[in-house]
Amino acid sequence: MLGKLLDKLFGRAVPQHAPVADRRVASPAPVIPVPVAEREKAPGHDEAARDALKAEIKYSEMTGSGAEQLFYDYLLGVQNTDRISELEHEILLSTNALLDKPESMLDRLPKLPHSVSKLLAMLDTDDFDLPAFCAVVAKDPAIAAQLISVANSAQYNPGGDEITDIKRAFSLLGSQGVKQHVLLGFVKNVSNISHVYFKTFGEKIWIHSDETAHVCRDLARLRGLDADAAFLIGLVHDIGKIVIFKLIVDAFRRSNPDEKLGSSVVKQLLHQKSMQLSVLVATHWRMPDVVIAAIRDLARSERHSTFSPLGEVLINANFISEWRLVLEAGLSSEQAFERAIMRMQLADDVRSYIAAPEQPA
Repeated sequence: MLGKLLDKLFGRAVPQHAPVADRRVASPAPVIPVPVAEREKAPGHDEAARDALKAEIKYSEMTGSGAEQLFYDYLLGVQNTDRISELEHEILLSTNALLDKPESMLDRLPKLPHSVSKLLAMLDTDDFDLPAFCAVVAKDPAIAAQLISVANSAQYNPGGDEITDIKRAFSLLGSQGVKQHVLLGFVKNVSNISHVYFKTFGEKIWIHSDETAHVCRDLARLRGLDADAAFLIGLVHDIGKIVIFKLIVDAFRRSNPDEKLGSSVVKQLLHQKSMQLSVLVATHWRMPDVVIAAIRDLARSERHSTFSPLGEVLINANFISEWRLVLEAGLSSEQAFERAIMRMQLADDVRSYIAAPEQPA
């Protein structure tokens, strides 16, 4: 029965930006061995950092429930083991170094296009000035081309008359469409990971971010909250995973090609640290305070019980999307999902949302 409810929930037509064909869990492509002489030199980590990591791992071994690793199983494949490889040690040490010195993370982050920065600033105002924003977008060729492409899709242009003018594209998309697709394009670009071993990772994170954004917007509307801010929150909430997996790609270039990411403890720690990084990235990008607060709420949701209104929306939307993808990949059972719903103590409106035949687009 639960499977049918999930089908109803996500049975709406998937927008063209979502790579539906890639939703199946694919086995990672084989890693091409890199000659030892060509491997990059590993960054140094002092003994204090290594000792701190040992204590962190020991604590996680005692407290971990295993539930956190399910989504990482979906992202990386199921290769669970109790052994923590040297590769995994290096990844965790590099992640801790970023958290200790956030300024070292700046060169790993893409710069926000001016149109995105302007949009984020406008989200902080009561009135969204579409003409003023369109003037900014018109000066950004990549964003303008993307919006024209979307305006020519069947969703916005069923008649098929070719749209070549940015102003006409704006009129077809409307305020909400322009905001939505500018943000979608940026986050999709950030999620792109070219390394062959992790190519599907970026695609899966994109699917999750896109779905979480739509669920956030739906739940925000149900509760009379800012739907645009909720959509943005859902899109960027997992940006920390992108940062971590860029570290993983770097580590793979230096590692023995036989090394794998399979430790349950490491997956649990990466889950925790990715959320901390998401807060740092959102802060660095000077996102609206409500966005940062909501992501921080998700990061601490396992330890706290009081959240901001949009933070609670994000926690619920993230839960729904992650479980849908885990179930679709065959990594857990509907019974486990039902137990998770009970543990989450979801509000009645969230339960009704899951059970609804279709949500408004």
